[in-house]
Amino acid sequence: AFARCAARAVRPGGAILIEPWLTKQVWKQGHPSLQTWSSADLHLARATVSELDGDYAIADMHWLIAARGQPVQHIIDHHRLWLCPHETLIEVFNEAGFDAHVDPNGMLKDRGLLIGIRK
Repeated sequence: AFARCAARAVRPGGAILIEPWLTKQVWKQGHPSLQTWSSADLHLARATVSELDGDYAIADMHWLIAARGQPVQHIIDHHRLWLCPHETLIEVFNEAGFDAHVDPNGMLKDRGLLIGIRK
């Protein structure tokens, strides 16, 4: 449905760029991850350990939020993300009216970049 909507929004000859989520081939089962960000008044930390459920990545992202003058917050953000093969993305966007391919280098490691030119 999104590919068809995008085709209606993009003029012939126009382009769409989509950074896909990871594929099953590069998903790292059990991989721990921690990102932090800090300023004078705010510190953020996000930690997760990757899980796999069939063709879906499961990531319960645990956020710690420490803001000046506030109690520390702990929030769990549950994600269930389809590890969609690039071949499926290409097929769907081609069927919607694009000439699509995936540049494996993309912008971020292991993601690739779907490039579609509207027919």
